[in-house]
Parts: sequence; structure tokens; C-alpha cells
Amino acid sequence: MSKTKKRFYRVGKRFPGVYYRPLRHASLKDKTFYISYRSKSSHKQIMEKVGRESEGMTPEKARDIRNARIAASVDKKFERKKVLTFGQIFEKYIVAAKQEKKSWKTDLGTYRTWLEKPFGKMKMDEISPFHLNKLKKQMTDQGSAPRTVNKALQVVRHTYNWASQNQLYSGDNPATKVKFYKLDNARQRFLTPEEAVTLLEALKARSYQTYCIAYVSLLTGMRLGEVLNLSWNDIDFENNLIMVRDTKNGESRMIPISAPLKQLLSEIPVTGPKVFTHKGLSKSFYRTVRDLGFNEGIEDRRQRVSFHTLRHTYASWAVKAGLPLYNLSKALGQKTLAMTQRYAHLQPETLKPISDAVATIMEIQSSPKVVRLT
Repeated sequence: MSKTKKRFYRVGKRFPGVYYRPLRHASLKDKTFYISYRSKSSHKQIMEKVGRESEGMTPEKARDIRNARIAASVDKKFERKKVLTFGQIFEKYIVAAKQEKKSWKTDLGTYRTWLEKPFGKMKMDEISPFHLNKLKKQMTDQGSAPRTVNKALQVVRHTYNWASQNQLYSGDNPATKVKFYKLDNARQRFLTPEEAVTLLEALKARSYQTYCIAYVSLLTGMRLGEVLNLSWNDIDFENNLIMVRDTKNGESRMIPISAPLKQLLSEIPVTGPKVFTHKGLSKSFYRTVRDLGFNEGIEDRRQRVSFHTLRHTYASWAVKAGLPLYNLSKALGQKTLAMTQRYAHLQPETLKPISDAVATIMEIQSSPKVVRLT
């Protein structure tokens, strides 16, 4: 056997590319076998350890392994490097998300706050459900709300799904094997007519544009983003219709213009293509709510007054007025009727005629028959 390198020895001509190395601090009777071959994928010369003689490895087995590596063009080290880290994949994902998702800033903030440190440098195939459950427990122990924990897990899930769809990763998605918290985030607070008038009057005194934004939402059920995105071209005064575009669910919808809404819109000065110049909700809204004491002593966020309360108030008043839930779901731009079911408890009077009609039928069917005696 000829010596080819300082530490590796060729087994012989019958076994090309097969080498051995005596173990240090051990008998020369035990040795470690290696195979050498050029990877077709990386074009690098590979020296791969395949096993010890004491463990059953032989020159013949090493030769067979080498032949299999060459035939399959497998380079374990090179392919391991090909697996990107979660951080590398997320960087690509967020670039695409900026073009496709309105909430990409939230995803980015979630990654930087909760995911970058534990997972940023881990390869995609190294992250397991164990790691995600550990993150879930850590966030919970630190006092993070269930909704925040779920958001972190969602970002992980979306990142893996995106990588798979774009053929950047072919392994399992660990987030699919982690249980998310069940949430009840539905707003329960809605304004009474008296509270709505009080709020609008206070807003009008403090900021006219914030007052108009709030009033439009109350009269239409539009989300804040939909109101701020409203342009004059979307308003058809002749047919009394508003076209709501770029909605949360991705579908446009038409909203009728009521008399009070038409009056309000006609009083707003036209200063550009957009109806409102504000890019976000002014702090004057929250200051007004605070000054009115609407949230004083209320800890449950579902019971606190926010801008979204105006949309919830619109829906609640509409159901109380007898609007069917299906029609309400269309007016709100909700994809499923299940999202509108939370307002069902507000319509007992509209359901009463149905119950009465069924009861009447039962009374007729169960009433005793009169038999005429002759």
C-alpha cells in the first residue's frame, strides 16, 4: 500500500478512491476508512469518512459507497450547505410580502422581536416542533398575549409555506405540528346612539378630519384602512354608491350612500385625489376617547372603545334594525358568514316571527280532532 498523503493511505489498486487512516492513540489494527470522489454538483474533491474497521467497515463496502455517491452525484456536505437558514429565507419572503401583503410590516416586526435571535441562523431543516413549542412557552411565560404568540407561529408557518411554494425548501413545515392558542378577540363593545353623538361632537371640536373619518366608518362599517384609502373617483354621487377597493379580504364591494353620508361627503373640501389627507389615525381620536372616559377602569380589550368599535357599532345597529346576517356580511366585506354570526344574539325580535310561525303549525297539527256524532 502506497502512502499518498501525510495522514491518509491508499488501500490498493483494486479499490480506487478508498483510503484509510490509523486511529490515533489506538492499535494500528483499527482504522478509519474514507472515500474520495469529485462531486458533480459542487465540482469539489470530497474526502468522506465512511466508518471504522472495528465497526464492520471494509474496503469492499467503502468502494460500494463511493460508487453510489458518484452514481447519484451526492455530496452530503455540499447539499447541507444548500439548505438556507431561516433568516436567509425570511429575507426573501419579506421582499415578496411587501408586494403581496398589507401586513408585511407586522411580519417584519414579529421576526425581529421574537424569531431572529433563536432561529435566524438555524438552517430550515434544523427547526423542529420542539423549538417552536419552546418559543411558545417562553413567550407565554414572559407575559405575551396568546394573539402575539400565535402571530409569531404564523410568521414561521407562512415563511415555510412560501419557501416550499417557491422551491427554496422541500422539507416539513414544523409550525403545522404546533398547537395554536384558541382566541376570542371579537370586539364586544358597541356604542349607544347617545355615546356615538357624544364622541362625534367631541371629535369635531378637536379635529374636523378625524371627525369625518370616524363618521364615515360609523355610517358605512368601513375599516380604517378602507376609509383612508377612499378616493373621490370611488364615490358615485349620482347613483349614491361607494366602491371600496383594496379591502382586507382582497375583494372590492359597493356600499350605498345614505342621506347623512352624502351630506357629510359634500361638505369635505377636495384637496387631492384622496378624500382624506391623513395617512393614519390621528392621536386626537384616542385622546378624545380617553377624555370622555369610555375606557376608564376597563381592562378587557374586547370591551374597550377603539376605532374598530365604530365598525362594530354599525353592524350591531344594522342587525338590531332587522338586517339579515347574510346581507350584513356582504356590507362588511366578510368572506364567510361565520365571521358575522357573533351579531346573531342581537336579533331576537327579528327571529320571533319564525318561532311563532312554527309554533302555530304545531298547534294545528296537535290540536284534538272533533268527531261528529250522528
